[in-house]
Amino acid sequence: STVDATTRGTPSARSESRGTRGGQPPEGTTEEVSSREIPSAERAILKLFLELHRDAVEYLKANLHEDDVTDPRVNAIIHRVLQAVDQTGTFDVAAALQSTDDEELQTIMMDTVMNRYELSKSWETMEKRIEREDPMKVAHDAVFALRNSTLKRAIDQNQQAMKSAARDGKETAEYLRAHQELMMRLKELEGTGRKA
Repeated sequence: STVDATTRGTPSARSESRGTRGGQPPEGTTEEVSSREIPSAERAILKLFLELHRDAVEYLKANLHEDDVTDPRVNAIIHRVLQAVDQTGTFDVAAALQSTDDEELQTIMMDTVMNRYELSKSWETMEKRIEREDPMKVAHDAVFALRNSTLKRAIDQNQQAMKSAARDGKETAEYLRAHQELMMRLKELEGTGRKA
């Protein structure tokens, strides 16, 4: 499980292995990362962590893998939440906002907590959607979406590597086996996604 951000899944742990310092992206990538929109499934997961829905958070910690959450800003905030929970047993968004020097992370936290509902065309539509979503359903749906995305990304990367190996006259059997395994995992995931 990776969203156990107190260890290997954290941005700082990953950045150390890439040779960056302080959990910051390598030089030259900050603008690219900050201008990127956070994927909706990752934003949903972040909201569950910020609102500390304990059952959903435990489910996410047990079911997410290191590669599932791709936005380093989301990982950084999740790490802060888990660190606070480990130290104090709870998480206070207001206190986190005050103790965070990173304006971008502050904005992401505020936007995530304040925007309870999807943007709608009018206030009337929003008022009709007052009923909150079940945190466990949101967690299940988000894990499914992230796993699906991770597997499709792995399939694409494997296909590119297989094409490159074929162009270079290298053996491709290993890539074919990996492709079959990834496709089988994707089918299994899609089967479980339909049942949920």
